[in-house]
Amino acid sequence: MKRFTLGLLVMMSYGIMAQQATFINYGANVQISSGTTLGTGMLINDSGALTNQGTLATDFDLKSDATLQGNGVFRVGRDFWSTGLFLAGTSVIEMTGNAGGPAQLYCSDPIYRLRLTKTTGAQTVSAQSFIAVSNSLQLAAANNKIEVIQEDFDIRTATVTGTNGSKYFVTSGVGRLIRTVGPGQTQDFPVGFDESTYNLMKVRNNGAIAQDFAVRCLENPFSGGVSGSPVTTDAVDASWQVNKLTPGALNMQLTAQWRSSDALPGFNRNWCALTRHTGSGWDLTTGLLGPSGGSVSAPTRSRNGLTTDGVFAVFDETPAPCGAPYDFTVSEQSETSVAISWQPLSGVGSYQVRYRLNGTTAWSAVTTVTQPFVIYSSLLPDTDYEFQVRSLCGGSYSSFSPAQLFATKITATTCQIPVHSTVVAGVNNAQVFWNAVPGATGYTLRWRLQGATTWGSTATTTPANFNITGLLANTNYQYQVRANCPAATAFLSPVSFKTLPLPAFVAQQNQTDWQLHESVSLVVFPNPTDGKIFVAGDALDNIGQLVVTTIDGRALYTITPHQASTGIDVSDMPAGIYLLKAQYAHGRSETVRFVKE
Repeated sequence: MKRFTLGLLVMMSYGIMAQQATFINYGANVQISSGTTLGTGMLINDSGALTNQGTLATDFDLKSDATLQGNGVFRVGRDFWSTGLFLAGTSVIEMTGNAGGPAQLYCSDPIYRLRLTKTTGAQTVSAQSFIAVSNSLQLAAANNKIEVIQEDFDIRTATVTGTNGSKYFVTSGVGRLIRTVGPGQTQDFPVGFDESTYNLMKVRNNGAIAQDFAVRCLENPFSGGVSGSPVTTDAVDASWQVNKLTPGALNMQLTAQWRSSDALPGFNRNWCALTRHTGSGWDLTTGLLGPSGGSVSAPTRSRNGLTTDGVFAVFDETPAPCGAPYDFTVSEQSETSVAISWQPLSGVGSYQVRYRLNGTTAWSAVTTVTQPFVIYSSLLPDTDYEFQVRSLCGGSYSSFSPAQLFATKITATTCQIPVHSTVVAGVNNAQVFWNAVPGATGYTLRWRLQGATTWGSTATTTPANFNITGLLANTNYQYQVRANCPAATAFLSPVSFKTLPLPAFVAQQNQTDWQLHESVSLVVFPNPTDGKIFVAGDALDNIGQLVVTTIDGRALYTITPHQASTGIDVSDMPAGIYLLKAQYAHGRSETVRFVKE
């Protein structure tokens, strides 16, 4: 392999190609000497090695699938993307954002120094891989942010400068910010869920050895900690996941900061607490409550002596002689009932409990109990609910506890929805088949004319088939079936079928014997009706006009088939029996009775 040293000019020879403001290395050993700057629109290090002891500046992207190394400056206008070997040395990656638009950072090896100086376009850099910065990280320009999405961002050994309320780490996914906190020391974790909300978390290590912590900010406090229904009142609209990564005992103090605009309706910053989710609920107690610190625009709330990590949020509570219940336990009794208990509170005369389907807004009526437990029955199986409890003492109620989630058991005998198999249609009947459902004690079937809005006929059967009789010839129908179990399934989606046409001699007899007022080819539905009637049949295209008459033949309406396509409105007609007469183009007519309710 030849070795090329690039001085003030870009030298192009075998293995190196620069074309249309793009520098591509196809296998050479390229070196940028100290004091030298190589400028290009885009650099692609496809193979070989590029050693930078000076300055490598791109207007757009730097992408490397091979070896990238050196102690120089890598200044990129947009993306820095290294999937090969990156030997950082004492180099600095500077992301200027000169190309405008969003920028991405991907590096499979540690970065020594990282500096953001984006001043144009979107000023956030999105980390697309696990990133580790070993020496220093600087957010130099206004509004510079680093978005941590699916992988963690490790700055355990790095010095971080430039963070503030507009320059921080956006933890929009499950990725976390990792820092080391020495014994007796406090570290800032400058995080926020999105680019408009800054929610700083300070972690103090009260232990005797250094500890590594990982922190991310969540969009809301949730009833289940990191999941469940968002809390919508009496809290700060953010939560923090704080995890200790090193083994050993934990003793920490947390200080959460938020913006005044993060306060949800009803939140009282003068009487609030930093709470932890225990797995069954938030551990809000009266002893934790107190006024927030910080400032009006950036309040804070601290909590010391924490020996367990987890998810934390700030809630309030109106001062009362007793606090809201906490430390909840939910025991599944059956598919339709649960027992809920909580820590008994001193001086409490009674408790009030309410619940609702998770994701809905309407609460049940409150249930009053004198003991710290309640049993709910007649619930839906395999369904998510949430509940709240409040205490009564000294003649007044506490606020309700933050909403807690529970789920009923899955019904063991719940059946699957039947799967349609086939239809064997006749002239006036249809044999329908479906796949048998394990555990079903029988099936409920219903059918209707295709196009009707209501189901007309139903039947029950034990085998996985049924013969539907009394159907009209040459007519489209639909059927549905469901399995009958202790908890019946939903109906199968409608299945369409069509009966066979009449034999030729029967059809001929029908044409000449229409005066019997019995129709095979013309159908009126729904029948009876209290609103509109619709017309169906196999010869609608040959109808010249439709006439609605009284039972004694007095004409009431004359309608074209086109007008009847959206239904014939008979809602203003008195209740009784009427006739619908179809006049065919070749002179034949056909009459059908219908009932107006």
